[in-house]
Amino acid sequence: MGYLMAIPGPILVGLLHDRTDGWRIPLALMIVLMVPQIIASYQAGRDRQV
Repeated sequence: MGYLMAIPGPILVGLLHDRTDGWRIPLALMIVLMVPQIIASYQAGRDRQV
């Protein structure tokens, strides 16, 4: 499942780079998508008992 979710990422970044002729928008998209990942990983890695 993780691989299926990851496949569109490089393609989307490449398309954005081709369309905008620069890296500003593709990198901004990656930063925006990184924020929820950081929050989720922080929550998943906290020390707690189940």
